[in-house]
Amino acid sequence: MIFCSSDLINVARGKPVSASNTYSSAPQVPTLLVDGDTHTFFQSGTVAQDGDQYVEVDLENLYVIKKFRIFNRAELDEFSKIQNFVISFLDQNRIEVESYNYNEWDSIDYMYEKYIESGVLARYV
Repeated sequence: MIFCSSDLINVARGKPVSASNTYSSAPQVPTLLVDGDTHTFFQSGTVAQDGDQYVEVDLENLYVIKKFRIFNRAELDEFSKIQNFVISFLDQNRIEVESYNYNEWDSIDYMYEKYIESGVLARYV
């Protein structure tokens, strides 16, 4: 979930999503990432099988992003949850304007939330 301005509206909900790959034994669509339901999920391929993975949300306009939330599947063990990832914010020309790195020890439990005090102007996440 990506929130903008002071009213904290989820501007990612229902927006176009692209992904580098999908996990072959769990066919899903990346739009599940932005459907607003924290119980649906999308699983990309694995680094071991497919190399580095990415998911990109096109917010379709520039927004001042003030907060983001990442949800993990609650039923997974700590080794199956998202870890060792980067959240990047890109402008309308796909130039990175801000990023947050999470190393392998920063595995998130069920939800991770980050406030961006000054906000970041971005179209792609």
